[in-house]
Amino acid sequence: MSEHTPEPWRDGKGGRSIVADSDQGREECGYPNELEHYGGHLIAESIAPCNKPLIKAAPVLLAACERGKAKGIDPDLLLAATIMFRDEGWEDMALAMEAKAEAEQAAIDAAKGE
Repeated sequence: MSEHTPEPWRDGKGGRSIVADSDQGREECGYPNELEHYGGHLIAESIAPCNKPLIKAAPVLLAACERGKAKGIDPDLLLAATIMFRDEGWEDMALAMEAKAEAEQAAIDAAKGE
């Protein structure tokens, strides 16, 4: 899969679309006056207003997940800590650490289409 269109993603003309200044990572939409009509390179259209903030934040959220994983706990250390927490009866802490690592990876995989 190719790299996604870089940020910023912003509101397009008309209020129901999201556009970007860059056309990186996207296919031609086939609309000859795309820049004029939408006010940028189309990311998505016909979007409910309640969903627009999340969609516009997608590149930033992906970058945050990747940074968090890069700065996260070493997998071997995570395993050792999880075992220690379980041995001490701190099952909730062990489950929370595992869930955080799994959620970060799932978010990254989903965003990259994997």
